[in-house]
Amino acid sequence: MPIVDFRLRPPIPGLLALDVPYGRAGRWLPTRLGVQFPRSAEERSLELLFAEMAEAGIATGVIPGRTVPPGIANEEITGFVREHPDRFVGVAGIDLANRKQSVAEVERAIGELAMRGISIEPGFQSPPLEVDDPSVYPVYERAEQLGVPVLLTMSLFLGPDIGWCQRNTAKLDRVAGDFRRLNLVLCHASWPYVETAIGLALKRPNVYLSPDLYVIDMPFAESFGRALNGFLQDQFLFATAYPLRPLKETVDAFSALGLSDSILEKALTHNARRLLKL
Repeated sequence: MPIVDFRLRPPIPGLLALDVPYGRAGRWLPTRLGVQFPRSAEERSLELLFAEMAEAGIATGVIPGRTVPPGIANEEITGFVREHPDRFVGVAGIDLANRKQSVAEVERAIGELAMRGISIEPGFQSPPLEVDDPSVYPVYERAEQLGVPVLLTMSLFLGPDIGWCQRNTAKLDRVAGDFRRLNLVLCHASWPYVETAIGLALKRPNVYLSPDLYVIDMPFAESFGRALNGFLQDQFLFATAYPLRPLKETVDAFSALGLSDSILEKALTHNARRLLKL
């Protein structure tokens, strides 16, 4: 089956310049977890990445934008996607510092750059924002009007302390209720507050979970498996978080979780294609 990797950051200049995922901070987590940095990432080689994608059965990689300084321009992501339209789709990074500029960039990214969604990181803003901050609501509203998903990076590394993730996962209940036609994707699935995230997805069908590296050999991973065998099967998005995990190893480990073929197809392919209108 043609797998969609919902979080794959290729070694292109704008991403290579970021401390996460390619700098010292990006390498810290794989080292901490005992995971090997992929050869293609070590050598910063697109050719090796394409070979690793083919070996893993990954047909499409979703590239999320990022505005945390120095950030990566949405134009760079779009330019790369246009060079490799059969391998990648782009999601625009949106800086939330200025309300009018944020909404304008959403419109430009979707309308002019043909990106497939938007990515926001309220916890990485300076100062950090809450996900239900009134200044963010116009961004949610415009994305809902345009029919594109909003990706939110949600994990223990966001915000001024670990409590930000727990508090804001709960607050997304209100956001999802206020924008019922807007699909929200929790990248990293609010790890370690997995139960709250799963409960949110149960209550709100417009909330998707993408735990990426946290679903393999990590505490609480079994909770995702139980939910996947039930209500979460249509709201789960597979991702490797490359280069934080190697592609084939992650695909193989996920495929060995004991899920049925039909659920695997949803998690690995169908849910992402439906959400991104591929």
